[in-house]
Amino acid sequence: MPAPNKFTFARIRYESGDWDTDPRMPANILNSLIEYTTLEVETQEKVVALSSTEIF
Repeated sequence: MPAPNKFTFARIRYESGDWDTDPRMPANILNSLIEYTTLEVETQEKVVALSSTEIF
């Protein structure tokens, strides 16, 4: 579970199509946030299924 008060990058996983076309993209975004901002950033992305209640 992500730490409170940290930015968490989340992606939605869906059943149709290829939702994970560029697996490097989340790491690139997270690295940029860490390097160029003062935000506290959770270093692991969160993948949430579109049908999950976690989406809320």
